Amino acid sequence: MCSHPEAVLIGGFGQLRPLAAAGLFPLVVRRSPRDILRYSRHFRDSGLVMPDGERDEQPFVDALLRLSATLPERPVLYYGDDRLLRFVARNQQRLREGYRFEMPDRELVEACLDKTRFCALGERVGLALPRQLVATPELDAAQIERTIGFPCALKPDSHDGWFDSEAVRERGRGPQKILRADDRAECEAALAAIRRFSDRFIVQEFIPGGEDRIYSFHAYVSRRPRPRAAYVGRKIRTLPSLAGESTMVRLVANDEVMRLGWETTERLGLTGLIKIDFKHDVARDRYYVLEVNLRSTLWNQLGARCGINLPELAYRDLCDQPCETGSEYRTDVRWLHLTRDLRTFFGDYYPSGQLTLGRWLRSYAGPTTYAVFAWDDPLPCLAHWATTLRKAGRRVLQRVRSRPAPGRHAA
Repeated sequence: MCSHPEAVLIGGFGQLRPLAAAGLFPLVVRRSPRDILRYSRHFRDSGLVMPDGERDEQPFVDALLRLSATLPERPVLYYGDDRLLRFVARNQQRLREGYRFEMPDRELVEACLDKTRFCALGERVGLALPRQLVATPELDAAQIERTIGFPCALKPDSHDGWFDSEAVRERGRGPQKILRADDRAECEAALAAIRRFSDRFIVQEFIPGGEDRIYSFHAYVSRRPRPRAAYVGRKIRTLPSLAGESTMVRLVANDEVMRLGWETTERLGLTGLIKIDFKHDVARDRYYVLEVNLRSTLWNQLGARCGINLPELAYRDLCDQPCETGSEYRTDVRWLHLTRDLRTFFGDYYPSGQLTLGRWLRSYAGPTTYAVFAWDDPLPCLAHWATTLRKAGRRVLQRVRSRPAPGRHAA
């Protein structure tokens, strides 16, 4: 039986606050020198900062192992985005010398991160996937129309750098995960745009309906025959409203998604912290697998508030501590990213008629857990808003300076 090893976190509030709620206050590896986590009252500085590029990867592994060597026991490692998941998977053999963590082997992790490889993997194990094509140099809009039809969705193999790409910026809708095409002309434009970013992408049948038809299965699974736990979530709003980043989500009771989540987990042989996204095709009454994430996510904060703390369960499992898990959880709490939600309502949902002001305001009623704000930990939110206002002020100042002087014509 272990005592109480440290936890080391390279992540965000979706991991920090569930751990703090369980009485576990991790040493934080900052993702940048200005990481907003440093303002949290739960923050314990490890003294390390995640490097920018892969060229610094091995020195960073060395630094993590030196940190581990200073601790009485091998700590538990948490990581909170795809870049970090890929880093840990690539270096898991060395990192396991100094850290405890649960993840599948590197090949399976890479297959889940890579859209092209996941297509092949999903078909091999019999997952319900939307109709799709893997990009080739010869792929054109005519072939897509014959094979998949419209509307369709074009997705890059990896989202690394995608949100800052020309393909996303020129659409001006915010951090959009896909390019949707409703006809051949839009498909040709989307093909040209995504190819400027990468030759590695897939084209997928677009399942009808908005983001509120996307359900996600969240679980922790050990390699050993120990207790496991799961819950189901549903998106309410995203930025932008099509294939965007979550701004409001909630947990729901959905037995079919729960069943499909465990079935998919077993077919793929997944372990560790898991998130599987499904989209419900109402007309066919069928759930399709969209993607699999093998790491901590923002949902963990909501899950902990609702009664199932997956990061705590992972810690207890990895440290051979008693794991008491239940299957019941609350469904009346929302997770809210207020800044994004304001942007998406006034910039997308309201102008397009998808949501009225009254319905939007009523959606705020009831218990809420926030992406950044917390009553007992307010400084990160104040720092976040200060940064947001400072950036907005700079943009306004730049626009003012770029205007022609009075009485002059622009060149």
